[in-house]
Amino acid sequence: MISINKAAESHSVALVAASAVGRKARIGVAKFQTSRLLAIGLGCFLAAAPPGTGQDTIDIKTIIDLNYQSVRSIHAIAAEIDLYDVAGGKRYAVSKTTWYHQGHQERLRIKLYDRSKPGGPVSTRDGFNDATQFRAIEGGYDFDSPPGLSESVDGPGYGRLGPRAASRTVLGVDSRTYLLLAISHEQETLTLKELAGKATSPRIARGPSTTSPEYQLELPVGKQVYRVNLDPRKAFAMTRFEVSASDGATVTGWVEGVKWQHFGNGVHLPTELKTVDGSGPDAEQALITVRYLHVNDRIPESEIGLVFPDWMRVYEEPSGRVLIADGKGGFRHTFASRDEYKGWAAAHRPAPADQGQLPTSTRRWLWVSLGALALAAGVVAGVRLFRRRGGEHAADAP
Repeated sequence: MISINKAAESHSVALVAASAVGRKARIGVAKFQTSRLLAIGLGCFLAAAPPGTGQDTIDIKTIIDLNYQSVRSIHAIAAEIDLYDVAGGKRYAVSKTTWYHQGHQERLRIKLYDRSKPGGPVSTRDGFNDATQFRAIEGGYDFDSPPGLSESVDGPGYGRLGPRAASRTVLGVDSRTYLLLAISHEQETLTLKELAGKATSPRIARGPSTTSPEYQLELPVGKQVYRVNLDPRKAFAMTRFEVSASDGATVTGWVEGVKWQHFGNGVHLPTELKTVDGSGPDAEQALITVRYLHVNDRIPESEIGLVFPDWMRVYEEPSGRVLIADGKGGFRHTFASRDEYKGWAAAHRPAPADQGQLPTSTRRWLWVSLGALALAAGVVAGVRLFRRRGGEHAADAP
């Protein structure tokens, strides 16, 4: 299994992007609200029912459907997510992620830290997706201490602009896994319902008892076995999942929500999670803490929207145009090609740019970005908490 810490320390950052949340017709909303209320009410009933009385009996399909309704009940969310590596009784900051999701919009800004440089981000990137457009800020731009960009200063940092990304993970990371809203399996991030659809002979391994009110589902998928705990007191939210080899004997990793917050209307979300990656003395531990900025209330455009800083050079895909931002959501200048931009840049720099090349600082940050993109797959593997290598390791809501 790939270590969160090792992947994070050795790579630049990949960011999350959007999936659409469509608006329901009136009758659809009524059906959805009814299902959500059913999840809350049935959860309370089952949690109160004495084990062994027959009142705590429920089939696996119903459990999975109730969890799906619980996830779907979250239609807007903004959270700050801090990831720490835990070793030797100490914790070390790995990354800080700010995630926004609302309707067709999704944004994620992430800083990746290095133990050898306490207090300073190794890399920061910002990604955004809406119904029509994708935007990103890359190339070493420092959001805490923005550089003074101007017509003669083109870096550090640059923007990317293009059509809406086809996949949910615009820049490679799906933050739902941080909050136990989804599970990483091989190259995919799946809801519990989607994962169960791939399972052979899924079953309820354990029901509520005097020692635990939770259900545990066992889902054999390929060469892995997932055991997923769901709490009827939390509207069947997923509270823990673990991964083992196909024999089910050796647990190779797990994630568990240890602290929770209730936001009303059956929405329960973790505020602290523990993870273990591997087994035995070599297992690596991590801690995730979450602070929620918005849950099911409107996120202002000033927070969720991404505006390119004034004078930032923005590279449009696939047209090849180069744009210079005005810091207000528009552009000061538009160049039909990089060659046209180079001519303009050479005339506005204190010293001419090298023949046939972009200005030096732009070239430098483009190479930084290319290196980051080449290494992004490692970060994806790291933050997808339980993705396995070689088979050994195992839309309306976020």
